[in-house]
Amino acid sequence: MTLRSLALSLLMFSVFSSLAAVTLAQPPSVQVVEVANTLSSAIGATHAGDGSGRLFVVQKTGEIRVWDGTQVLIAPFLDLSSLVSGGSEQGLLGLAFHPNYVSNGLFYVNYTDLAGDTVVARYTASPASSNTANAASAVAILGFGQPASNHNAGDMHFGADGFLYIASGDGGAGSANGQNPATLLGKLLRIDIDGDDFPVDPNRNYAIPPSNPLVGVAGAAEEIFVLGLRNPWRFSFDRANGDLFISDVGAGSWEEVNWLPAGAAANANLGWPCYEGPDPFNLTGCGPMGSYQFPIASLAHGPAPLNHCSVIGGFR
Repeated sequence: MTLRSLALSLLMFSVFSSLAAVTLAQPPSVQVVEVANTLSSAIGATHAGDGSGRLFVVQKTGEIRVWDGTQVLIAPFLDLSSLVSGGSEQGLLGLAFHPNYVSNGLFYVNYTDLAGDTVVARYTASPASSNTANAASAVAILGFGQPASNHNAGDMHFGADGFLYIASGDGGAGSANGQNPATLLGKLLRIDIDGDDFPVDPNRNYAIPPSNPLVGVAGAAEEIFVLGLRNPWRFSFDRANGDLFISDVGAGSWEEVNWLPAGAAANANLGWPCYEGPDPFNLTGCGPMGSYQFPIASLAHGPAPLNHCSVIGGFR
């Protein structure tokens, strides 16, 4: 996927989801302008919040490339290609810059390693204005097994609360992990990477926000913030008010756009695999319908080629 096709896909989804949600004022006219055509397998682009105007483009193959405002630089910002598995939906899948990146140079990546398992790691650029990061600065933050090579999700963002949010797919193969509170699969996770009271466990370089909904629940993974997801490939925060939008890739019939208003997301269960979009999917062991929050927009699959479409992201 080129950066241009990525931009077109996100633009089309943003317009579609706005029309499907609520009546809004019409946006001004927009157009897509190609700024680079040398990128392959581009699955995301973000900035560092440093006012430099740079964009950091994530390539599934393991490289993060810098667009400096006029061109894509030849040397990658970070090259993890030797650490990253590339089969199916695996690869380098997420990038998030620390809110204080200008002063600390810290950023976080999410990738599937050579065994196919998820790794969230921290790296450093010193100085933060550098166009190349320190590849030897890796600190493992979080890791968990992936039973299949698909449904890895992998998007990450810092919320207004300063916590790191991590999208996790359900592990593929028709699993019911989205409803299992004992696993990190099929969830949106939330961790505190700046806490002063990190757990004693030396293998866990983060703390659990005390307001996470499963804190203190026996047998539950306390990192969980939202349950009931299939493959939340991309999510985003409304930068004006902190509302959360999650794009969840569906199975055979529906694609989902889930909306969680700021401050109301912590107890959300988005229903997979009990429901796909508005319809029951597999109700085995499921609670009453009122136990789940349904999408703000359910996008139906149609005849070919629409039967192979997936919702891949969106912004408000």
